[in-house]
Amino acid sequence: MSLSRQMLFSSTVLLGVAVTLGCQSGHTGTEEKPAVSSSVNTEKPMDLEQHRWKNRLILLFASGENDQAVEEQKRLLEAEKSAVDERDLLVFVFNSGDGESLRERYAVDEEKTTLLLVGKDGGVKLREAAPIEPNLIFALIDTMPMRQSEMRQNN
Repeated sequence: MSLSRQMLFSSTVLLGVAVTLGCQSGHTGTEEKPAVSSSVNTEKPMDLEQHRWKNRLILLFASGENDQAVEEQKRLLEAEKSAVDERDLLVFVFNSGDGESLRERYAVDEEKTTLLLVGKDGGVKLREAAPIEPNLIFALIDTMPMRQSEMRQNN
């Protein structure tokens, strides 16, 4: 079954975000939550404002169905789940034809697989062709003032 949109979440926020976005996750909340969840309600445009000041976002836009670059990026991020969680990262995957309002807002070309890193302040911090090594994303995040403050507070 093809999913119109997939989301990769930190396990600590999966259920709350899924409910907020109107997603049918199929999880009871008692079992270990997988890094890759099921689809999001596509009837209304996605509101990123609910994540401002709470989460950093990776918006991953596929250039077509079965985009291998997207699959590789998801695999790379899933392998670094603890680092994703530590940085309050949520990853949203938009297949071809999905996320039109976001594609337009961020000027994402339908023909190119694109990864956007959106900071907690809502600004785009990185725009790259996917896949990109997660350590490069983490290194960039770790230079951000808000992340520096988080690291000082956690030590």
